[in-house]
Amino acid sequence: MDHTESSAKAKERSVLAQLAIGVGVPIALAIVLMVLSAVLHGRPMAEKMARGLMLPCGVVWLAMLAVAVGCFTQRQRVLGVAALCAFVVHGLFGGDLFGAWMCSQLESQFPMVDPKTCQRFDMLIVLGGGTKSSGPDHAALSFAGDRVAMAVRLYHAGKAGKLLFTGENMPWDTERLSIAESSQRVANELNVPTDAIENVPGENTYQEFQHLKETVDSTQRIGLVTSATHMPRAMRLADSVGLNLVAVPADFERDEPTPFPLCLIPSASGYRRTERSSIEFLAAIVGR
Repeated sequence: MDHTESSAKAKERSVLAQLAIGVGVPIALAIVLMVLSAVLHGRPMAEKMARGLMLPCGVVWLAMLAVAVGCFTQRQRVLGVAALCAFVVHGLFGGDLFGAWMCSQLESQFPMVDPKTCQRFDMLIVLGGGTKSSGPDHAALSFAGDRVAMAVRLYHAGKAGKLLFTGENMPWDTERLSIAESSQRVANELNVPTDAIENVPGENTYQEFQHLKETVDSTQRIGLVTSATHMPRAMRLADSVGLNLVAVPADFERDEPTPFPLCLIPSASGYRRTERSSIEFLAAIVGR
């Protein structure tokens, strides 16, 4: 009986020790990251680190590490390796380091344009995605709003004669302003006159470029405004339909570096960067 009780207690202690290790390692990592953030950047950065670790992406990241450590302590090596790989992949794709590097590979292909010193454009094609609408009378800038902002800045600097906005609603989405209409409304509110704006029909960029190929004067100097990460694909598409455009990239991601060690923590913004750049690389692979 005593032997049985001692064996049970020993097993219980072993389980508790394994649990403590499984939980303790992620907690220790979190503490190290917060202390390192405080030492390198001060208390505000440590608070940002703590917040990032408590958000869903951060919690899942630490949970994956806890599962990996727990599996290894119980000698379940296959599951441990799988959980550890998931921890690494989640941190890689969700952290800002990898996403920022991928974005920089795309954005470095075309230089920034200075609205004050650049050569004048007869017209600017502004690809949709810079505005949004939540109703028939509401328009606002979206996450890629720098597209519209860049076009408006060039217009007011006297470097753009006309703005051509793209982006139609899908057939099932008729209750809101189209992206082109939203862009026009925002531009109007920023003192761009209606007679300097034209909306381009088409359900996708290819259709829009085909329409422009048939309607614009090829002897004019025409700029293309879109997000810097999207610019390589957009220029390839323009070339494929015979449009001679000048790249005017906007919405640069590389100008927003996340400091170490916060850049190691997976986040929604990190995944957004990785996703945006991955779409562009995949498009290049399939010849788009």
